[in-house]
Amino acid sequence: MLNFATVVTVEGRRYIREIKDIIGYNGKMIYFPNLEECSNLVYKHREQEKYNLFYFGRITQNKGLDIIIDLINRLDDRFHLYLAGGIAADFDENEIRENPKITYLGILTRDEIKEQMPKMHFFIFPTRHIGEGQSNSLIEAMSEGLIPVVADQGFSAEVVADCGIVLPQNSDAEEYKKAVMSIAEKDLREQGEKCIKHINAHHNLKREIAKLVELYKTII
Repeated sequence: MLNFATVVTVEGRRYIREIKDIIGYNGKMIYFPNLEECSNLVYKHREQEKYNLFYFGRITQNKGLDIIIDLINRLDDRFHLYLAGGIAADFDENEIRENPKITYLGILTRDEIKEQMPKMHFFIFPTRHIGEGQSNSLIEAMSEGLIPVVADQGFSAEVVADCGIVLPQNSDAEEYKKAVMSIAEKDLREQGEKCIKHINAHHNLKREIAKLVELYKTII
């Protein structure tokens, strides 16, 4: 199929070399990332005496929820964890419902998640999911000024760039704690604004779709 294609778009830049070397495709390849609506992005003020960690998505072990729970238990009382999403069968929901340092928000709509974002400081994403690509949750969180601390899995490092901390895939909760603490010691507004600018520059729906339309025109 690839060898019959005039143009191939890829979600991660790493695919470009892999498709050439492994499959032998030598046609035109274009990087086309996952996207976010960026028309009205602005950093919203957060309290900086307390720090809120956020994860939204499927609550399951292969997304690193065991590390997230261990992390919040290691952090002091200035830190609180908020979770949103469906709870998978491989996860004991008592771990979150009975922990005073964790608030489970349930399954939220996209608009409800956006309402929560201005209260949050960090997006924690220690995923080990083998099929991880460019996480839409990660992109959305960064677009709202949340500072990411993530595992180097899939294309998360490409999304985060220098706007947060990317840890080796086998990092434990203590390493995530050190990363969170190192960020908390700096200006959170400056770091959050940097995340927003990065998403606006590299995952901008309006800009990237316009590029894709122009690409279609060249091959029709």
